[in-house]
Amino acid sequence: MPGVLSLEYAVLAVSVLGVLEFSSDFSTGLISTTFVAVPRRRVMPAAKAAVTGIVTLVAGEVVAFASFFCDQAVLHSHHRGVSVAHHGVLGAVLAGGVLLLVSATLGLALGAIIRHTADGIATVVALIALPAIFGLLPALLITRNDT
Repeated sequence: MPGVLSLEYAVLAVSVLGVLEFSSDFSTGLISTTFVAVPRRRVMPAAKAAVTGIVTLVAGEVVAFASFFCDQAVLHSHHRGVSVAHHGVLGAVLAGGVLLLVSATLGLALGAIIRHTADGIATVVALIALPAIFGLLPALLITRNDT
């Protein structure tokens, strides 16, 4: 599915954004100032997660619906378009925005746990890329054994 595969770049971007949102406080030393301003330590990560989640969900849904309607405009001219009311279409379009929400939240969580920008970005890229690589391995092993 080309639409899902092209989301991988957006997933990487918002995941890295999530890592940077939290780990940048640690790398610049502003985390101590942040905790002085917000003495309850659990409120600040929850607020960051809420803001990141809302922004990425709204942006993801806007982009998902805009790209769906642009795709449908092209497909409709070739008589291959599909309506939003068609079975499963609305859920698939909504899932695009939710995927970005989950990816940004994952990046934010890894940035909070790891606290180093480069390590957090490397980890989030590995978590996104490795399942795709491991998904290709069985097909490669089967073709190698057949020859």
